[in-house]
Amino acid sequence: MAHLPSGGLLLLVAVLAFLTGAALGVTEDPCPETTGLRQSPVDLNLCADTRQPAQEPLKVSNFDQTPATMTLTNTGKQVFADITWAVGSRQLPQISGGQLPGVFVPLGFILHWGANLTSGSEHSVNGRFFPAELYLLCRNILYTSNEEAHQNIDGLAGITVFFEHRDLKIFRRRGLAMLAPELASIRNASSSVRVAAPPSLRSLLPWSLQRFVTYRGSATALPPCPESVTWVSLLTPVPVLAIELQQLRQLEDAEGRPLESSVRRPQFPLNGRTLYTKGVTPICV
Repeated sequence: MAHLPSGGLLLLVAVLAFLTGAALGVTEDPCPETTGLRQSPVDLNLCADTRQPAQEPLKVSNFDQTPATMTLTNTGKQVFADITWAVGSRQLPQISGGQLPGVFVPLGFILHWGANLTSGSEHSVNGRFFPAELYLLCRNILYTSNEEAHQNIDGLAGITVFFEHRDLKIFRRRGLAMLAPELASIRNASSSVRVAAPPSLRSLLPWSLQRFVTYRGSATALPPCPESVTWVSLLTPVPVLAIELQQLRQLEDAEGRPLESSVRRPQFPLNGRTLYTKGVTPICV
């Protein structure tokens, strides 16, 4: 079985942590002395004066591949998934286009959520927050380790998937529904479970990948919050049922408290950064 050379599980956890921005249980800014002008998270204001059209669509390949292994871990501060692939390097899932500065390979993902339907996501869209969110962590194929990648402005990409509550009685299994059995097994902090039937990454993403907004930003929980992340937020939400959100809210931290990510790093101004959008026609007045 070929493992993606991610630089080790502990390093993956650290990199996933800095991408989440949800420093759960921590109310202060993890990078209070940061003075950079490309900090994250931000409100994705689709009517911003600096908005421009993305020149290319997102391009994904091999996202229907089934991971060789997928392990979910409740660290006591967040839930993350470590992924390995049993395919040759030329067949690994890759994502490019959409203003991404290169070709990126997914390494894993994190989940975070809030206590209600109006909190949980780190980024917001026109001021609106979502009840849950998934970040797919990707590394530029130019770099051979996560450490090297986060030292370069084009090193990492965070693909944001928003979850929207819908009371649908019947819809095809997708998103959090694919992980429900395993999430129930990691209620306690420091618990892990190997996903019996790992879903493809494509099944965790929305149907449409061509409604998105991209911008250059930063890590959000690992000091000094390096500005090495290109964020791509997919604007078509994935449906999530109330029972699935409740399952997330039952997860606990090390003190037995609800493991919720309604505490987020403060949002930052765009500072003139360009928001590149695709498939978006906002009504701006």
